[in-house]
Amino acid sequence: MGDLLSLKGWLDLAISLGRKTFPKFLRHWLWEKIGRQLYYHSLKKNIHQQEYYGNPLNIVQGINWIKWRFPEITTSDIQEITEKPIFIFSAGMRSGSTWIQRLMMSSSETVIWGEPYARSFIIQNMAKQIEPFSQDFPKKDFIYRQKFEDISNQWVANLYPDLSFFQQAHRLFFINLFAIPARQKGAKRWGIKEVRLTGDHAVYLQWLFPESKFIFLIRNPYHSYQSYKIFTYLDQQQMTTKNFGYIWRNLSESYVLYHEKLNAKLLKYEDVVKGNFELKELASYLEIDLKDPNQLIKIANKDDLPKIDQFTKITLDEINILKNIVNPLAEQLGYYPED
Repeated sequence: MGDLLSLKGWLDLAISLGRKTFPKFLRHWLWEKIGRQLYYHSLKKNIHQQEYYGNPLNIVQGINWIKWRFPEITTSDIQEITEKPIFIFSAGMRSGSTWIQRLMMSSSETVIWGEPYARSFIIQNMAKQIEPFSQDFPKKDFIYRQKFEDISNQWVANLYPDLSFFQQAHRLFFINLFAIPARQKGAKRWGIKEVRLTGDHAVYLQWLFPESKFIFLIRNPYHSYQSYKIFTYLDQQQMTTKNFGYIWRNLSESYVLYHEKLNAKLLKYEDVVKGNFELKELASYLEIDLKDPNQLIKIANKDDLPKIDQFTKITLDEINILKNIVNPLAEQLGYYPED
């Protein structure tokens, strides 16, 4: 996405300068023949990356402004049913998130929805509504708090419900979409597994559900890319090596940054598959019973995946591209291409 924004910035600058330098017909010709093609070429390359993250920093800033300006807003008044959803966030595709999801569902009382309605970007779009909140928005005198009376002779062009209802509406959206269907299936707990969300989105979800539980899952980026390359070999590959690396880095950085603040469990895929984690400790944290992972049957969602060969093996060029993007974080986490 950085490339896209950078290119757009240069194009915007060129257009701005062009307005002062070139006549209108020449500016139009340059845009049609050169600018449009460059911009949409970059957009096409980066569209998959955009799906993973937009500008999530504003989400956290927005929540912080709400907490500071409206300290009376809490979820205590809307906790009719105690909600302790389980959120599994993975640093991109091919990182073992589905295996963790299945492990969570080995508890007969838990349903973990898997990337629900992914192309609708449900959580991303809900959280995006928080971004405009700031020191100046919303103005407190826009919020209608007094008892109902005839206010037809007052200025009502900007008239907002109390912010507590804004938060409650967000919370009830998730309850209606995910909690109620889970309970109709007989589950007492519900959750969501995602591979596109950052730690900033987790901050938003914890704002709605203070008792929620988070698992952040990270895998060696060279191994996850190798797996992704094999997985998409028979299809049109969805993203470039560069995009894959940026997605891994941005998601992983956010998990490392926020896991302690959110009391989340930061897990490495390699430890999970080798059994190098405390199952009882994880079950205690999640407050559910978990089966022995060895009892899970290996399941693939694609048949006849190709083997690693000269066509599917990660190349030296791809390794170098990833190195330049994922380091130094990857090395700090103990991840190297030769592992």
